[in-house]
Amino acid sequence: MRDKIHAFLLQCGGQASSVAIARSVFHLRHASVLQAEKILMPLLRDDARVRNDGLGNWHLVPVNGAAGNGVRLSACLIETPMRLVEIKQARSMVLSLCFMPQGEIGEIAAYHVRAGHTTATEAEFSEKTVSEFWQLWSERLQQAALVSWNLRTALLALQRLAAMNRQPFLPMTTIALPKLAQHLLQLPRAPKLPALYARLFADRTWHDGLVDGLKAESEILTELLKRGEAQGLRTWEQLAAYARQNTRVNFGSYDFDERFVEQLPEAPGVYLMKNAKGKVIYVGKAANLRKRVQNYFRQPTPEDLKLQRQQAELKTLHYEIHDTELEALLREQALIRRFKPALNRQRLIHAEKATQPQKKSGIFIVPLRQESAATAPQRVMIYFLMPHKLIRLALALRRKPGKRLQKMLAAFWQMRSAAGRSEKEARFEREHVEIAARWLQQNRHWISRIDPDDCADEQDAEKRIRALLHAPEIFESSVRLLSPVVPEKG
Repeated sequence: MRDKIHAFLLQCGGQASSVAIARSVFHLRHASVLQAEKILMPLLRDDARVRNDGLGNWHLVPVNGAAGNGVRLSACLIETPMRLVEIKQARSMVLSLCFMPQGEIGEIAAYHVRAGHTTATEAEFSEKTVSEFWQLWSERLQQAALVSWNLRTALLALQRLAAMNRQPFLPMTTIALPKLAQHLLQLPRAPKLPALYARLFADRTWHDGLVDGLKAESEILTELLKRGEAQGLRTWEQLAAYARQNTRVNFGSYDFDERFVEQLPEAPGVYLMKNAKGKVIYVGKAANLRKRVQNYFRQPTPEDLKLQRQQAELKTLHYEIHDTELEALLREQALIRRFKPALNRQRLIHAEKATQPQKKSGIFIVPLRQESAATAPQRVMIYFLMPHKLIRLALALRRKPGKRLQKMLAAFWQMRSAAGRSEKEARFEREHVEIAARWLQQNRHWISRIDPDDCADEQDAEKRIRALLHAPEIFESSVRLLSPVVPEKG
């Protein structure tokens, strides 16, 4: 019972009134101060871990970690392969646990916990009823720090099991292992489990599986405890607070707030960062503006000097929305050429011979993102790519392409052999062609292409384009014409 009281005091920040303890731990809803003190005093009078202030409050005395007197509170690692939606309605649970007394790797077990009678199960799992499992693990779970890679899922699983057994469950403290690793190792974001294991133990082999994964987590936690002690983090409470520290930056020095960033559209686009003098310091593009820009507003690692400088100099943020990521790429290149921002490492995309010449030619049909309204017309962007020129045509499929498509095809056919532009214009066009060729090649699995060399003339190319525009599959996957579009008249 003392352990439950200790856990409750930890949950309350180290102190709580006698009435609160009596109501939460002993479930006495109408206990008075005198009644609560009468119950608690015999239990806690000789307990070195707590003290009474004489005013009806109990305080938890901090316990030094391994660096102090060699004593560290226990931890319990827990994982489940089940999803949140499955756990909420489950009558049985699959989970694995690792009890770590004083922070050392101890017992590891995997269970299939059922509400009713037990049945035969896989050799890796031990079959238990809810009451059997809770009788075996309840005391350890109540007096240990709860650590998990998927903390929310693990907590819900334990709370569900406690509810099925009609038992209260209050963990002493909780720690999300990815967040602890992120802060202790000064990583830019929370790591993936296999990548973190490879980073810490390059000489060991990673194995998939529920039990093997938990063993890997226990090894990771042991290593992180050593690093935490080196930084003065000697108790689970200190580690939990360290893992929960705020990773967002202060928006007080900006002309916008966090809500502005959270409401950015999830669409392709370009963003510009300006300093207090209104000078553009950085230009970037994104396939998803909101996700990309949010990455700039996290605590940078000591090695991330570029992000530190961006956050220090940033004052105003502007953005543009574009139909495709390629449009954003081309716009980014034009803005970099225009403003020459100091923080853009690669200011220009040079037309190096990275893309094969034969891939710098073709007619590409790129489906555009659907508008919010379900009745909005489907739209495509047609890119006419040549080794020295890129031209574009946006079309709404509700209307017939008509003269716009014919005019663009005529210009494309004429320019395929055209030359004679100035060197400055030619260099600018080559950069656009190189950017477009790379992007179209990388996304060829969902972009439809017509080879102009396979077309007899521009009229034949127009027929092929019209046929593709009437094929609904282009909005799902790439469509390639392998047979004549219009059958020959017999």
